[in-house]
Amino acid sequence: MLLERIASEMNRLKFYIANAQGMPFIENMVKRIQNTSLLLDTSLGHCFIDGLGHRDANALYNCLRAYAVIDNTTSAEEIFRSTVVAPFMQNIIPYGSPGTVGMSSGDDLEKDYGRIKQHIQDDYKFLLDISSTGMLFI
Repeated sequence: MLLERIASEMNRLKFYIANAQGMPFIENMVKRIQNTSLLLDTSLGHCFIDGLGHRDANALYNCLRAYAVIDNTTSAEEIFRSTVVAPFMQNIIPYGSPGTVGMSSGDDLEKDYGRIKQHIQDDYKFLLDISSTGMLFI
């Protein structure tokens, strides 16, 4: 909840910067605001990874809402892609192994597809439920 509030205030600061360009006070603050924005992005990333690791739906919900507030949901997508999807897909389809490219039969592909679907259903259905509620973007 705190990160969501900080994200809201960061959004307000960015609005003020965009509308008050050229004012000395704002120009003196731009560097500090940029550093704060980077710190917020880093904190949201840690929050998202921790929420995924602990399967904490409430933390993930608040974190995703904060990402939506600052209009940076692509960062959450990238974190999910790099910390969850890529390692899992590496286990399913080991890159660089001899004979993996072009050697899969239809049965192997069906098996791989089934494993992917099962993994999503077992481990990340709660995240799908959170992100599809529609409440994130209000």
